Amino acid sequence: MRVSFFDPKERARQKADSRAADDEDLRAGHITRKELNIRNGGYGLMKGSKLVLSVKRTPATGKDTE
Repeated sequence: MRVSFFDPKERARQKADSRAADDEDLRAGHITRKELNIRNGGYGLMKGSKLVLSVKRTPATGKDTE
């Protein structure tokens, strides 16, 4: 079994390399922005979602809590 450890500096480098490759693909016309969004998994992820906030009340007082 292979165990690896998270290295934040290495992950930051990987993300920067990926962004640079994405930018180059867009500039060269190899991919559209829509295709890139789909490939990167962010397309439509939050589309149609709503933020719902609920107020919790304390049982004893019935007053709002944060």
